[in-house]
Amino acid sequence: MGDLIRDLHYALRTLRSNPGFTAVAVMALALGIGVNTSIFSLYNALALRPLPVKDPGRVARLYRTTRGESGANVFSYPEYKDYRDDNPVLSGLAAWTWTGLSMGTSDHAEEVRSMFVSGNYFDVLGAETATGRTFVPEEDSTPGSHPVVVLSESFWERRFARSRATVGSSIMLNGHPFTVVGVVGRQFTGTDAEAPEVWVPLMVKPTLAPESKGIFEARDQHGLQVIGRLKPGVSWAQARAAMDVRARQLAQTYPEEKKSGVLLASATFLPPNVEESATPVVILVMGAVGLVLLIACANVANLLLARSAARQKEIGIRLSLGATRGRLVRQLLTESLVMALLGGMAGLLLASWASGVLLRVVQPPFTGQLNFNVSPDTRVLAYAFAVSVLTGVIFGLVPALHASKPGVSELIKSAVLPRRRTWASDWFVVAQVGLCVVLLVAAGLLLRGLRRAQTTDPGFETKHVLALSLDLRLHHYQEAAAVTT
Repeated sequence: MGDLIRDLHYALRTLRSNPGFTAVAVMALALGIGVNTSIFSLYNALALRPLPVKDPGRVARLYRTTRGESGANVFSYPEYKDYRDDNPVLSGLAAWTWTGLSMGTSDHAEEVRSMFVSGNYFDVLGAETATGRTFVPEEDSTPGSHPVVVLSESFWERRFARSRATVGSSIMLNGHPFTVVGVVGRQFTGTDAEAPEVWVPLMVKPTLAPESKGIFEARDQHGLQVIGRLKPGVSWAQARAAMDVRARQLAQTYPEEKKSGVLLASATFLPPNVEESATPVVILVMGAVGLVLLIACANVANLLLARSAARQKEIGIRLSLGATRGRLVRQLLTESLVMALLGGMAGLLLASWASGVLLRVVQPPFTGQLNFNVSPDTRVLAYAFAVSVLTGVIFGLVPALHASKPGVSELIKSAVLPRRRTWASDWFVVAQVGLCVVLLVAAGLLLRGLRRAQTTDPGFETKHVLALSLDLRLHHYQEAAAVTT
């Protein structure tokens, strides 16, 4: 431990005595580490970070699986009831589905991002209200009997200027009056990456969407996503085993249906089927930013090789005084690791900024506000630290071995003799050029593909032509009138 502390002190003094070299090396490493960390931050926010709900480690998303079919799917309402009403491991099971609703009168209506949710949705997830209340069990018992609505705090602020009179007032949804019973706090953003603006009880779906009549009886109308909370003392293994037993019981009860099961997974924004299809894209992007990091490592390694020429006499004297080669390699690696950690801290700051920029860039213009959190958490910090340490070893090992390799007399003479070019320096230059060519060719092919997609002849004139979608049902048109219009 004492040698390590001395190595750290010596490394800091050495880097401080060469501020120009240190700044260039740290900036190069910060760029490579920052780009990698920012991409990982996005993936972490979608696929690894738990939902922003109360005690997320005990919350599980349920997915319906079918034998012979890949992916994880959604449930019908009768299937949801089967699992909700008879299971010994979940203290609550909530369901929801997305929809678009029109708020306002026919003369002035706006589309709002809406969710149909079961009455226990907010209770299961532990949502707190900014004002008013959430749904009560009676509002999830009889279809169409309780036209109530809960607003998000951001929507309440934007549309109603945070007026306390909003709770208890009536708003029009798809031409039907609904009473606002509460506003959910800003810290609760729902169970999907896109933040909803209003929540309505699942039981009023047939009223607002007539085409969904019969969903409470039809076992073949699948459209509900399901989430639950494990009971105290129940482990994930016990929960999965119990739900598997329940799935086999239902398969025997309804033999006419396809053999289906249920999958319990940690509650994240990215469902397993979407994560599976996105994995090749994630690997491709992480590979590209990994090449950027390798280029930075080769660049810094070359800088260290060049700098080692000025330290030949120092190294020779230390060897002549009895220092072993292993001791010198450890000292030089410590300096590399300190530089890498400094680059990692700067890269983490860069990643915090770049992740927010990427989130705005990748957000489709036709969706609502994406609500997942890309700020660094423990997992991102651990990733940045691991990448920094690995980077320090990658760019520091070869220069350290090379600097400590020559004999003592050669090292001392090198202070006055001209320095010869080394094979390691040449190979690092070749590696940088090769990696840059690979990235440039890949980027060129990608741009050419995008350009070709934009210039493909669709068979009709596209100049001065705009595409839009319009759901006339949101503006109170009946199906027959919409078709005639």
